[in-house]
Amino acid sequence: MNTARTNGVGSHRRNTKRISLRIPVTVSGRDEHGSVFADQVLMENASKEGGCFWFTRDLSRKQSFRIEGNNGSRFLAHVRWCSYYARRNTRRVGFQLDPTSIDGWVIGDARE
Repeated sequence: MNTARTNGVGSHRRNTKRISLRIPVTVSGRDEHGSVFADQVLMENASKEGGCFWFTRDLSRKQSFRIEGNNGSRFLAHVRWCSYYARRNTRRVGFQLDPTSIDGWVIGDARE
């Protein structure tokens, strides 16, 4: 079953604009089954509060994990949503940065 969501339609409106970009990052933590992981993924878009990437592991909503950029910057994030695509056996994961972890993110607030 494909549980893909539509982009920004209906009740899933976003408060911040997302910018399409491809940035390699390392995502680490524990998956939904408790297994420790540290995987390189490619973010597909970002906003000043989070982003989205494709992933092969099961993560649950609100689960915490860490993101590390190629420059060594680290961020704590939480899963906002996760959609499974059976044909590709992969997941699309939307995340929000922890408010204490936003400084230095790839997109900043223009007012700063």
